[in-house]
Amino acid sequence: MPFELNVAGDSDAIVAAEEQLQALLEHAGLPSMVISRAVLVLEEVVLNACRHGGAPEVSVSVEMEERSCRLIFEDAGTPFDPLSGQFAATAPAHIDDMGGRGLLLIRRSATRSQYEYAGGRNWLVMDFKD
Repeated sequence: MPFELNVAGDSDAIVAAEEQLQALLEHAGLPSMVISRAVLVLEEVVLNACRHGGAPEVSVSVEMEERSCRLIFEDAGTPFDPLSGQFAATAPAHIDDMGGRGLLLIRRSATRSQYEYAGGRNWLVMDFKD
């Protein structure tokens, strides 16, 4: 049975969710690389959905296997596929102008990802394997 988290976009809620996810995955004996990538992506997805997509919260289901886990993110924010689109070919003139680093991290951290907008909700499924 999957583990469920409901995470609001404020920093305290995100930190608490990261700690819960890390403890859950460590207890299951997953490899440290899987754990670190999953925890980092949790933060980025929730921040993007709440800050940029207007979602009041993000529901996260966690499924685990022997050396892998799957995170299923669901939110009622603005439809947005974090797996599509392109980044600028050149770096911005100022570090403060850099955007999209979180999206790049989301795209590159999982071994498999899938996005769908259905029933008025964003669905992002991400697999993390050793």
